[in-house]
Amino acid sequence: MIQETSTSSTDLRDKVGAVVRFFLCMVLSLPVLIFWLPNVEQPRGEARQVQAWIRARTIAAEWSLQHTNGTADEIPEPDPWGNKYKVHVAPTGTCTVISSGANGQFEAPGAAVSDDISSGMITSPAKAHSDGRRRELALAVVSMLTVAGVLFGVSLRVYR
Repeated sequence: MIQETSTSSTDLRDKVGAVVRFFLCMVLSLPVLIFWLPNVEQPRGEARQVQAWIRARTIAAEWSLQHTNGTADEIPEPDPWGNKYKVHVAPTGTCTVISSGANGQFEAPGAAVSDDISSGMITSPAKAHSDGRRRELALAVVSMLTVAGVLFGVSLRVYR
């Protein structure tokens, strides 16, 4: 009878030790998760890009309905970065509105790297960013779980 009690207390101690080691491994692997997580400022910049894109599309639609020529000076509100929108009205009456983006400079059409946001963009400029952020988050979680699993496996081997 005494033998059974000591065996059950040993089993309980082993189970508690395993749980403690598991949580310790999770805590030790948290820096991996934090390292791989996307930048906190990134979503704020993406929200500004979407806001500029929606506003540029709205302005272009309003101008197309009016069929008038004009300049960016006629648009009273600035883009989300405080810069003026640039307006191009084609002879056909098609209007394109462009925001200079976060850097405040208009890049040449077709530039390899450009943060300009145009009303002619079919999809939201943040779409590519959100897809990338999902991949980064998945990588962060998988990396953290891998490190935690390895640490837990090592701790089981050491304490056996």
